[in-house]
Amino acid sequence: VELDGVIKACYIKGSKAMVKGDIKDGKDVFMRVVRVVTKAARRVCRRMDVGTFSKGCIDGDFGHICLCSFGEVVAAVLCEHGTPVDRILADLQELVAGSLYMTGRS
Repeated sequence: VELDGVIKACYIKGSKAMVKGDIKDGKDVFMRVVRVVTKAARRVCRRMDVGTFSKGCIDGDFGHICLCSFGEVVAAVLCEHGTPVDRILADLQELVAGSLYMTGRS
C-alpha cells in the first residue's frame, strides 16, 4: 500500500529485511538508523524499567522516522513533514501485530 508523504519504508524480522524506496547500495543508511535506534530504545526502556519499546518517532530536517517494534519484528517509515504521524504509527503497529499473528506468536 502506498501512502502520501512516505519516502522509504522497511520491514525487519530477525536478520532478514525488506526496503522499499531508493537504496544506494547494500549498506542502506536508513536501514542502519532503524536498527540502531530500535536497539537503543529497547535498551533505554529496559534500563529505566518502563516496559518494552513499542513505537516512536524521530523528527528532524529530513522529516519523520516512525518506528514500531515487537519482539524480533521492526517496521519503519521515513516520511515528509506534514505526513499524519499518528496514522503511520497505527498502520505500522497493525503490520507488526499482523505478522506476529501469522507466525502463531501471541
